[in-house]
Amino acid sequence: TPAIRQKYGKPTLWDEVRYEGNITSSFGSLSAAEEADRFWWGAALGVHVGHSETVLRAAVKDDDAQPLWWAKGGTLVGESPPRIAFFKQLWASTGADFGALTPAHASYGQAGDPVSDTLTGDSVQLVKFRRQGTWNVALPGGGGGGRAWKAVSVDYWGMTTTELPLPTSGATVAVDVHTLPFTLLFTKSAATAA
Repeated sequence: TPAIRQKYGKPTLWDEVRYEGNITSSFGSLSAAEEADRFWWGAALGVHVGHSETVLRAAVKDDDAQPLWWAKGGTLVGESPPRIAFFKQLWASTGADFGALTPAHASYGQAGDPVSDTLTGDSVQLVKFRRQGTWNVALPGGGGGGRAWKAVSVDYWGMTTTELPLPTSGATVAVDVHTLPFTLLFTKSAATAA
C-alpha cells in the first residue's frame, strides 16, 4: 500500500476491509475489535479506511426486515463506531496533514521482516506494531535538535491513551510490546511545535 500511494501520489482508500457483523458470510463477520483495528492499520500505512456493518438483530426474525446498515443504511448499532470516532478525534488532535505524511514498514535491528507499520511527518509519527518484543524505535526527527516529543500508547478498544516516558537524549526509545494490538502515537510537544 505505501508503494501504491507513492507511485500515484493520490489518496489511497481501503473501501472493502470486511465488516463488523454476525452474518455467516466471511465478509460480514469481523468482530468490533477487528473492524476498529482496520482503521489504525490503514492509518499507519497512510490509507483512508471505509466502514460498514452487517449486524443482525436477534429480535428481528424476518430476514427481509433486518435493517443491515451495509445494504440499507440507517443507524449503526455495532461496537466499532464509537471506537472509530475516537480514532478520528485523536488523529484530528495531532493537526497533521494526513496526505503529507510518509508511510513505511519498519524493521528494528535484526528483526528481519517488518515489525511495524509507521506513518511519519515533521510533528507526528504513528507506529502500529505487528509483532511482540522489545524494539528500539527511532524517535521522529532523530529525537534531538531541541525537539521535545510526547508518546502515548493507544488502547483503541478502551478509547484511552497512556503517556510513555521518553529519554531526555538519544535518538531511540526502547518499546516493550507485550500484547497486540499495540499502537504508539508520537506528537511534537506544544512547546516546540512552533
